Amino acid sequence: MRVKFVLLSLILTVIFCGAEEHRSKEAFLEYDKVLHFTAGYLISDAVYSVQKTNNIFFPLLLPAAAGAGKELSDSYFDWKDFGCTGLGAVTRTFFSFSGTEALSLGSFTLEYDKVMDFATGYLIAELIFMRQKSGDILLPVLLPAALGAGKELLEGNFDWKSVGYTLLGAVTRAVLRVSLNF
Repeated sequence: MRVKFVLLSLILTVIFCGAEEHRSKEAFLEYDKVLHFTAGYLISDAVYSVQKTNNIFFPLLLPAAAGAGKELSDSYFDWKDFGCTGLGAVTRTFFSFSGTEALSLGSFTLEYDKVMDFATGYLIAELIFMRQKSGDILLPVLLPAALGAGKELLEGNFDWKSVGYTLLGAVTRAVLRVSLNF
């Protein structure tokens, strides 16, 4: 179920993404590059979830093909965008081979699936902000939380932490949008 949820989020983000509007040459890390990294990471994760092996061919090839296709459809081919998509896929592949289910920094532990929940909440909120073209935060915060809760109900093993991380991703996007116009 998680794979379908993430793929739907990716497809909708790619279809409605107005990242060209967010480009700023003054920014150290352009917002567009963050979207490319996230898309590469999530596409690679979806492939790993479907194939259920650690074969790296398709988890690296499909995000690269998607990144190249997206850049070919743009007015010019941006190698940095393409590279960020590939970097997202390579990062996901690293987690697959390291056998890491959680990242630990001292006493702080971050479970891998919670990172996916956060990213999904962030992307859904971003999609809603792009479509509504306003700073209203109610729908971009509530809809990802509702979708995250619905996903947990469908899985049959309700995890409040997963819903919380999805909500945290949406709230993070809302705070960046409203307070920093980012």
